[in-house]
Amino acid sequence: MKKPMHESNDSLFVIAEPIGEINQREIYKYHLLGNWRIHYWKSRAYFTACCALLYKHGLSVAGKIVEIDWLIEVYEGTTLLEYDFNERYGGVNFPSVGMWIVSDFVEMPDEYLKGLNTRDGHSVELAIEMWILLSENGYMRSFPKDEKFHAGVKEPFRNKIKESV
Repeated sequence: MKKPMHESNDSLFVIAEPIGEINQREIYKYHLLGNWRIHYWKSRAYFTACCALLYKHGLSVAGKIVEIDWLIEVYEGTTLLEYDFNERYGGVNFPSVGMWIVSDFVEMPDEYLKGLNTRDGHSVELAIEMWILLSENGYMRSFPKDEKFHAGVKEPFRNKIKESV
């Protein structure tokens, strides 16, 4: 059944799960987790926390920017994901128009805020406060054993709030 994608949704997690093997090559089941509005401050914070948790648990994470029309077609089921035969670990051949570094997105406030919808005037402050709240609850700790590193990551986010006030 075709599921329409809301016009403001603009992001998608694609998780590759190994489910078997054929001719000594793994085969994968893809889980598509959509309904994200990454330009909205609250979604941005939760999306970032998901990225950090994937890193924390040793999962490979790559940030790709794709055309919205392709994203809509995949989300609605009118286009299938294309397996990347050059990548042996469940990679998808995304029609990328750009990339972003996931660890920078999690750890650097300017990268985290890039592309955020700021029309309401409070989005930057709310996004940073949500990042800090999620961080204090352990969701932004990409490297769970290094508290000193994480404290150093939090400080630039706290400074961004001071700048926006």
